[in-house]
Amino acid sequence: MHKVVRNDSPGSLLRKHQEWTTLLKTNNNLKEDWESVDKKIKEDVKIALKDMYKGCCCYCEGKVEPTSYLHIEHFKPKSRYKELCYDYNNLHYCCERCNITKGTKYSTKMFSPTTHDPEQFIKYIGETATGKDTTGRGAYMIRILKLNERRDLKDERAKILRGFEERISDITDSLGIIVRNDYEKSNIDLILPHIKRLIANIEEHMQHGESYCSMVKHNFCEQLKILEEIYKELEYKYTLYK
Repeated sequence: MHKVVRNDSPGSLLRKHQEWTTLLKTNNNLKEDWESVDKKIKEDVKIALKDMYKGCCCYCEGKVEPTSYLHIEHFKPKSRYKELCYDYNNLHYCCERCNITKGTKYSTKMFSPTTHDPEQFIKYIGETATGKDTTGRGAYMIRILKLNERRDLKDERAKILRGFEERISDITDSLGIIVRNDYEKSNIDLILPHIKRLIANIEEHMQHGESYCSMVKHNFCEQLKILEEIYKELEYKYTLYK
């Protein structure tokens, strides 16, 4: 999970929310009926949420489509907070597995990506999510969402992690050869494009909209700095041959 800036509510949903708020003021016994809401409104909401989350689940950060089904997540359950049923600020883009796992659970210990910075509470060490705050909110969210208990989810994260680790290992081996050969120009010429491409790939995968971007950021932020320094040093040594 990571901080996401909320976009504007679709006009159709905003009107529905205003109508619903007015109705509740006159009759607070009314029950929400999200399932029967106009399809056009739901489609507008899906488009807006997908754009806001760039196609990734608000909780696990996995791409929702085509491997899973999109669910419009009510962060505070509509059954208990009916006044928020059509409130866009309560809606999130969610994959099927996270939607089922969270269900209607809610407590004040929980947090959403648009109201808090989840990276203040959760950190990835390897493919494992860990709580980092002293209040226990991070660990609580991890447990509620079962971010470490779902084998398919951990396998997906591990695959991305191993891919970057293997590429870094290959470059480390190549650097050893370059050093042993006293920085020969031909060797530097061969490795520079690979380092540059790896740096670009890591930076790209840290961005909002990439699968498991928080995990990549937490695991490779320091390695990225080292790679950038190595690239600069090799680039400088290469210019000495000109």
